[in-house]
Amino acid sequence: MPRPHLPSEAPHSGTKAGAPWWMYPLAVLFFACLVLMGYSMFWGPERLGVNLEYTNAGFVVREVTPDGPAGRAGLKPGDRLVAIDGMKVQQRFDWNTVGANLEVGRAHRLEVERGGARLELELRLGRYLESWGRREFLDKFIWVWMLALCLLLYGVGVVIAFKRPDDPVARVGAGLMAGMPVGLLFISTLLGPFYGWAAYWRHLPTLVGALLWIPGLIAVCVGPLLFTFCALFPRKFFQARWPWLLVWSFVVPALPFLAFILCIVYRPERATDLLPESYFAAQLILSAVYTLTALAVLVLNYRRLEDINERRRVRVLVAGTVASFPLVALLTFGMVLGGPLGSALSSPLMILAGMLALALLPLSFAYAILRHRVFDVGVMLRQGLQYALARRVLVGAPQFLS
Repeated sequence: MPRPHLPSEAPHSGTKAGAPWWMYPLAVLFFACLVLMGYSMFWGPERLGVNLEYTNAGFVVREVTPDGPAGRAGLKPGDRLVAIDGMKVQQRFDWNTVGANLEVGRAHRLEVERGGARLELELRLGRYLESWGRREFLDKFIWVWMLALCLLLYGVGVVIAFKRPDDPVARVGAGLMAGMPVGLLFISTLLGPFYGWAAYWRHLPTLVGALLWIPGLIAVCVGPLLFTFCALFPRKFFQARWPWLLVWSFVVPALPFLAFILCIVYRPERATDLLPESYFAAQLILSAVYTLTALAVLVLNYRRLEDINERRRVRVLVAGTVASFPLVALLTFGMVLGGPLGSALSSPLMILAGMLALALLPLSFAYAILRHRVFDVGVMLRQGLQYALARRVLVGAPQFLS
């Protein structure tokens, strides 16, 4: 007796059910978050032109670019940052909280300690695009590619959602893809700042700013969404209900992080004292556990499959996931670790390699979910090489014949 098709595998019929109404405003809200991210990336505050080192005493200035904003403000090597606009700079992640609240043209009150004495300096920032010509090519490319990657994740999520509007598994995958850019915005408060995004969010009209927290709530659930998708695709891994309750119960430890993000946007002066550094380290470890467990479930699910097409679908997904996550994990570890090893692991080349590899994730998701009959990874590579070779022959043939 043939098994029933999954919604994402079912052959297309003459009629196609439309997407529910709520998917359209939700897609607009996710896109609005991308606009906020892109605006803060390029039209937001410029970089300070300072090299900071986190020590037991806090953040200490090691190098200052003379013509940069920090140099114009009077910062010197050896200065220890104390606070900016009332936001204390004490823990490892405090500087990223400060960076999220910097604004263009505003006079920021910078408190530093120099030679045992407290000084107050005035810091003013121009727009990032105004300093674009002075940036190195690799730095420019990283920011452009980061925005392109976020647009790719969003685009794949929207395509999956509207191509398979009646498939609950596809909806989970779409929510995961669309939520990852917003999650990246939030996690930047730990790994590296998107300057100014919290200030721009705070200055939005009240209703618009409130509605953007709907994608924000989905972004906080990226870990459980990843695990849920891997446990459902292409078949359910768990039949009982209690494993799902256990998986989603781990959202509870993320609620303080959501409160932390709310404070960054609306009460930035309280954000740096809200949670201890150990909490953020525990959250990063929990995210890594979610990811590794989800991959393990996906592999175990693959071993139970007998249908060749189902195995190929999972193989494509595993290939894209495994190819993207190791570099991203090393990059995250380097940013959190700090020091010489951390600097090497989070160098611009590593950042670029990690983001290039991460692009394989949404592409593999889209191919595995949307294709009814999926070619094997080896077949895809052979067809790609054959196409490239045939194209070279066709392009070069006129020159050879002439």
